[in-house]
Amino acid sequence: MKIVNGKSKKVWLNYTGLVLLIMGPMLLRGYILTFDMVFTPKLPAPSTVINSYLFEEFLHILNIALPSQLIQKMMIFSILLIAGVGMHKLTQLSMQKRKELPAYFAGILYVVNPFTYERWMAGHYYLLVGYALLPWLVRSLLFFVKKPARRQAFYLMIWYCAMAFASIHVLVLSILAGIVILVVHTILNRNKIYFQKLGLNTLLICLGFVLINSFWIVGVVNGSSEIVRTVNSFDNRHLEAFTTAANPHVGLLPNVIGMSGFWLERYHRYALPNAVWVMWLTIMLALLVLVGLGIKRHYANSRAQTIAFAIIGGLGFFIASGIHAPIWGRLNHWILLHIPILRGFREPQKFVALLVLAYCFFAAIGIEQLMEFLDGKKFALKDSLAPALLLLPIGLVPVMIFGFAGQLKPVDYPASWYRYNKQLKQDTGDYKALFLPWHEYMSFDFTPRIIANPAPNFFGSRIISGDNAEFGDVYRETFNPRSDYIEQQTLPQLSAPDLGLRLNKLNIKYIMLSRGYDWQNYRQLDNTRQLKKIRDDVGLTVYENTENRK
Repeated sequence: MKIVNGKSKKVWLNYTGLVLLIMGPMLLRGYILTFDMVFTPKLPAPSTVINSYLFEEFLHILNIALPSQLIQKMMIFSILLIAGVGMHKLTQLSMQKRKELPAYFAGILYVVNPFTYERWMAGHYYLLVGYALLPWLVRSLLFFVKKPARRQAFYLMIWYCAMAFASIHVLVLSILAGIVILVVHTILNRNKIYFQKLGLNTLLICLGFVLINSFWIVGVVNGSSEIVRTVNSFDNRHLEAFTTAANPHVGLLPNVIGMSGFWLERYHRYALPNAVWVMWLTIMLALLVLVGLGIKRHYANSRAQTIAFAIIGGLGFFIASGIHAPIWGRLNHWILLHIPILRGFREPQKFVALLVLAYCFFAAIGIEQLMEFLDGKKFALKDSLAPALLLLPIGLVPVMIFGFAGQLKPVDYPASWYRYNKQLKQDTGDYKALFLPWHEYMSFDFTPRIIANPAPNFFGSRIISGDNAEFGDVYRETFNPRSDYIEQQTLPQLSAPDLGLRLNKLNIKYIMLSRGYDWQNYRQLDNTRQLKKIRDDVGLTVYENTENRK
């Protein structure tokens, strides 16, 4: 089965143009640092065996040959490109006549929409890798249910494995989508032989998937995996802190219908995609009309597909509405706390990915219906109307174009960080270094955006840094006695005459103070008797604990 032929090359090239339009200045030298997407010069090897172990190890090995900032840009470029082409090819399966323009609309919308925009601003690149793979996986699913043969089963298993290596959250979404598609096609197809082939090859897919992914599934099953420990730490505080956000103009449910609602909206850390809400509402109404036309048209041609994608989109909307949804909010609360496969979704807005999938699928068919209707009509600008539809997604999220409207600019770490990192590596003793300010997320003098603290990855495993997320009532994600000691016995006593001895209990030899957020609150370190200032560089001050003799 060829993925690239003559027409496919043109499709790949066209989406390459779209990606270049989106990235723009992001392609310049430097790192794209935004919230959770914090690349450092050396990409560390994975420290725990979880589902993304192979992906992280691949990036680590690739970093031996390529600089990490190039790897980051290649990854961003690839995610955007694969997402667009994947949705383009998925929708082409259901086109009756006009396969190109409607498919391009679906591909552009899948790349440029409020959901992806907000996730890029949050730097959720693992989720976005899974999101990019989703239409390819669903396309393979449709081939499989149409002809449940061994070859199609093998392809589908490979896609599920690729999804597992990238994002466990989108893996769950793709499993739910797979269940819906399989169940609907099974119910509507009463052929006994078909049912037997479908059941047998589905079982083979499951067995192959479990075997290939056993390196991390075993830990999940026996409870030793970091995934299990993280999920078990989620409670009501997490559901409240990360629940779906309402729009101040239109409320909660319309915000979800509009593919928004990411919890970070409440903190106003980026330009909201629906800030000009009148234009947003107009375009969304046009999109919903296209979706409605698509559902009506496709139901006559493929009842099973229409029902399946409608359920997938409805399921995405239902759960993405979160715990404060009217009527079913309490049910969502119970589901997210008690159903094992969904307990990891402390932020249910991730389910909007399924809603976007359904929108793109049906809207493309709706455009095909609209174009056939226009064929017999004569009016001014008729020939410009259909191509103009391709601009609707961009009109929906204009701030996603050209470096996300300049919000994502390449930056580099301070020269002082590079200089001291070399010096730190020359000290081969057994020690730790405390990095301040003590925050897991903060802004720095080299980037105004609030980002995850890059120090542990930049300077290495000897660094002790803040793990205090500080989101709502969730001060820290998991229990950490070392962090408790620092917050209770060290930070409040920075001027204490026995500070060096307190630091020794954690074998802390150095304190590194970077120009980040509230760094001036730590200037009292200059007057601490057991600390010796050994470096006062631009952007970084380093103190040595004179009581540490290791």
